[in-house]
Amino acid sequence: MHLDISRNFVMAAVSLAALIHQGRSIQCYHCSNDFSIPRPYDPTCANPEYSNPDFIQELPDSDGCRTYVYVDGTVERGSSTGHDTSFCRVYLQHTYCFCAGDLCNNALCEDCDPRLR
Repeated sequence: MHLDISRNFVMAAVSLAALIHQGRSIQCYHCSNDFSIPRPYDPTCANPEYSNPDFIQELPDSDGCRTYVYVDGTVERGSSTGHDTSFCRVYLQHTYCFCAGDLCNNALCEDCDPRLR
């Protein structure tokens, strides 16, 4: 009887440790419409409502997705880490937006930068 209780306790402890150790995983679109950028090339990556299922990537230990939109029309989509909430940054040559949800990087940061509307 004592052996069964100890075995059950050990199994419960191992299961709990495995759950705690699991990292967060998120799905993001992962592409660029510029073939010279080291990302999977997709000429439709700059579409404002991007949804190509061939360019979805499961990204372990990421906490969100990101999109870079450059003033020359180049778009990069991928994952990001180190952010707790959605936000944007507007720079001279590009706009960067981060979002915290699966496949949330399908837009072009239009809400962040009036130049993109």
